[in-house]
Amino acid sequence: MADPDDKSLSGSKQALFLLLVLAALVASLEVAARFMFHLPEIDRGIYQYAADPDLVYEHKPSSASTKDNNTYRINAQGLHADREYALSKPPGVFRIGIVGDSVAFLSSGKNYARILQEMLDARKSAVHAGFEVLDFSVSGYNSAQEQIVIQDKVLAFDPDLVLVGYCVNDMTFTDGVKGLERTRHPSSLGPMFHSSFLTMIQHRCYRFRFNWSKKYPGYPDVDAFFAYLKALDQGTDAQVLLLLFPRFAGSGYENHELEEPLKLAKKHGLDVMDQHALLGGADTRPLKLAPPFDNYHLNETGHRHVAQRIYDRIKDGL
Repeated sequence: MADPDDKSLSGSKQALFLLLVLAALVASLEVAARFMFHLPEIDRGIYQYAADPDLVYEHKPSSASTKDNNTYRINAQGLHADREYALSKPPGVFRIGIVGDSVAFLSSGKNYARILQEMLDARKSAVHAGFEVLDFSVSGYNSAQEQIVIQDKVLAFDPDLVLVGYCVNDMTFTDGVKGLERTRHPSSLGPMFHSSFLTMIQHRCYRFRFNWSKKYPGYPDVDAFFAYLKALDQGTDAQVLLLLFPRFAGSGYENHELEEPLKLAKKHGLDVMDQHALLGGADTRPLKLAPPFDNYHLNETGHRHVAQRIYDRIKDGL
């Protein structure tokens, strides 16, 4: 007759074996996830997870990266800049804060923030001792992240004008760059625990819920963001100018994706500069980045066009 203790021991061994197999499987998936979602060299140097889990990620202070023979730098304050800025605005200086995503950032050439700075430097003003254009743009950010940037970073520098770039995909879920777009912030699983595999699963569920929700038709996140911008414009010394960027397609561009944001901007009484309307039916191919499938990003020529439009818009008030 079999000893019951032997059966119990055998069952314990089987359970232990299954646990070891499960642990090995999870460990393998974790290793695979960390390998798959490892940031490539081009981006590893300038991004880090943010302290605020809702911001997800941000620029790594005092970092740099190179793309297409262009080196772009992040200063010690996390701005896209080659220099540092005093937190307190110098007397007589007119300060502009640029907020946006990769459309504003531009990693291959001068962006409209830098070109606008050059235009303002060449201008003599009887009112202002100088001009500073601070570039807070971060690739991959959406409207929710940009609101956090304004609240936590831009306002600390006491800007006189905030230029907010809105791209047609800014109403989407919190995304990212390269490997970061596949996972959520590490602290979403607790401050002492981080798993690339589990945060990837968590983020996929988040994206699934978002895509199947009714967020798109009403643009509630964008509506809330624009309401915040209007409150900022009215409740502080900083003026707000909203820059709307269309999705460029072929020799023209698509405007229907801007219809809802335009309605919301009008609803909240925001000062708007619509890049689609300003182009006036012009051929946009010379203004776009080279890849034919990229209908979001302008090249340096396109950024110079935007900077000139901004300059023309604000110069009389300077």
